[in-house]
Amino acid sequence: MSVEQISNFWKDRSTVKGLIVFYFFINPILIFFVSVAYYIFKNIKVIETTASFLIFIFSVIAFFILANLVILIIWIYWRRIPRISEQNIGVIFAPHSDPECSDLIYKLYEQFKLDISKRRLSNEITHKILPKNHVIKDHIDASNLLDKSNAKLIIHGHIQKGKINGDTTEGFRTISFTLRHRPLLTAERDAVLRDLASAMVHRAFTLKEKNSFIEKNIVIENISEVACFFIAVGLTLARKVKESRDILEYLLTIVKGKMQSNHKTPQLRLFSNSIISCLTVTLRAQFKFIYDEYLIDHITQRDHDKYANQCMEILNKLVEIDKRTSGYYLTLAIIHFHYEDDKAAWDTVKKAKELSPPNSALSHFSFVFLSLWKGNYHNALKEYSRTKRCAVPNTDVIISIISFLHGILKNHPDKFQIFFGLAFVNDEFFDPQQAIKDYKSFLNKSRNNAQMLILKNYAKKRIKQLRLTIQKNRV
Repeated sequence: MSVEQISNFWKDRSTVKGLIVFYFFINPILIFFVSVAYYIFKNIKVIETTASFLIFIFSVIAFFILANLVILIIWIYWRRIPRISEQNIGVIFAPHSDPECSDLIYKLYEQFKLDISKRRLSNEITHKILPKNHVIKDHIDASNLLDKSNAKLIIHGHIQKGKINGDTTEGFRTISFTLRHRPLLTAERDAVLRDLASAMVHRAFTLKEKNSFIEKNIVIENISEVACFFIAVGLTLARKVKESRDILEYLLTIVKGKMQSNHKTPQLRLFSNSIISCLTVTLRAQFKFIYDEYLIDHITQRDHDKYANQCMEILNKLVEIDKRTSGYYLTLAIIHFHYEDDKAAWDTVKKAKELSPPNSALSHFSFVFLSLWKGNYHNALKEYSRTKRCAVPNTDVIISIISFLHGILKNHPDKFQIFFGLAFVNDEFFDPQQAIKDYKSFLNKSRNNAQMLILKNYAKKRIKQLRLTIQKNRV
């Protein structure tokens, strides 16, 4: 049997044909060893009587049964659906093919493994090939396989030989990527489908027989890139943002390099946009987790600088991706403030205001806070008056502002003018009853501070007006 025949047999080991070949290959070897054993036992006079011969025969039968049972168990093991630990990012390579090009599945899989290794993703991604006895024909089959295998992604489709423009080609006639993720909201689903479609558009999944080495590399690089992108999307949806970010940033570097040499290729631009879209979501999720968990209640505390550094690094990355989003600059101003760099914070808010819609109140809130902090109370009231003429921010934004102000008061109780800021936000946008309490807290704490007279007068006036409004509403 040649090396190529052995290789082909090994690829078919999970099929019934593979089992039969294995039996035909192993049993003659077993018979040979039994014959040798009989010859040795006969010569050393272990087998002399009918009883000893019968014992030998029964032992041989038991040995053959046991050996063939072990072979059957191993064969069943080879036929099993691959199982991947939930802790790993699993990819199952599961295309099916016509018999004449079945070898291509293994060639592409071997190249896929090499490409994953070349991209230094072997530690992040676990890959398996589906045994031949299982065939994935559609997304329903693929979804069932995802459930049984714990994989995150199934690459499946039909590999076929044929002719394109007179050239003999082989490759994926159809290719699909089925991803396992949590249930999506409608808005999420629309965005994800758009990005995944862009990742797939005009990708080369067929190869010509001439120049096949070069063409196969092109094919497998496309498959690997799209597979990595799908994995990153799945990780983002699973909120494993660090792992997703590593993959997406690597992919973006690769695609940008390709775009420099193939700048007229529109599908690379589409793919790049999809990576950027997913990376933006991932970075924002990573920032939100670090900021909400470790920084929002510890602004200006030096023992939390490492979290501020992480937030700054993420924000700089977001600004590098999109320099026109005002929200990034507003958040960046908070990090500058954390480092007690008031000038940088003020300048960053000014940049955010330039990029904001004319009716946005968010930059005015930031100017108010910085003015209150520095004791510029006239300017604070002026900026607050501007927020009233702007569109009402959504509730999540208001809650985040209130949370930020509470965190500042917790760390700087001597900055009781921040109670005025809390009172105003509740007064105009959230909770009038709480506004009264906050105005009172501010008045009590600023009783002996003449510099805050303009704020105190405003607070007293608003308490009266709010009480009258509440009484009228009760009537």
